[in-house]
Amino acid sequence: GETTPLGRAAVDTSIATVLPAPTGFRTVRVGSCSEIRKRLDHAQIHFRWNLPAAPEEMVMRISIYGYDLYRSDTNLGTVDLRAGVPSTLEKVNDSPIIASGDAPAEGTDAFLAVDDGGVREGTADAAATGGTPLRPGDTYYYYLAARDLAGNYSATAGPLMAVVPDTDPPPAPWNVHA
Repeated sequence: GETTPLGRAAVDTSIATVLPAPTGFRTVRVGSCSEIRKRLDHAQIHFRWNLPAAPEEMVMRISIYGYDLYRSDTNLGTVDLRAGVPSTLEKVNDSPIIASGDAPAEGTDAFLAVDDGGVREGTADAAATGGTPLRPGDTYYYYLAARDLAGNYSATAGPLMAVVPDTDPPPAPWNVHA
C-alpha cells in the first residue's frame, strides 16, 4: 500500500522538556500456576508503569523517547536523575526502553521491562553475557525515569522495593525409608 505523510515535526533540543515522573511504577508476575509458565518469574523481576494516555498527555507522550531503569542494593530514598546518576545506581537496560503502548493486563507479556541481572534467556554462562544473575530472595530498589530526544531525564519514580522471586520447587525427597 501507499503511505502519505501526515505532517512534519521539528524537535528543538535546546529547549528543556519537563517530563513528570512515570506513574504506577510496580512489579508484576507474568507466570501462572502452570508448571510450564511459573518459571518465567524465577530469578527475574518484571516491571510495568502507566504510559501517558489521556488526550491532554499526548504532547508528553510524544516527547518521551524511552525509559531508563536503575537498580540499587540499598534504598537511596528520593533520587532525582535530572541532577545526575548516583554512582551506587546500576543501569538495568542497555538502550532506552521503548514503550509504544501499554502492556496487556495479564499474561506472559504483561510487562514493559525486566531485570534478569543481564543474563539473557537461553545462555548457559552468565559471564558470556556480562551479567550477574539475580539471586532469589535478594532485595533491590528500583528507579525509573523517562528520557526525551535530547537525553534529558524526567522526574524519577521510585524507590520501588522488589524481592527476586524464587519459583523453583524444592528438590524431591530421595532415599527416604519408612
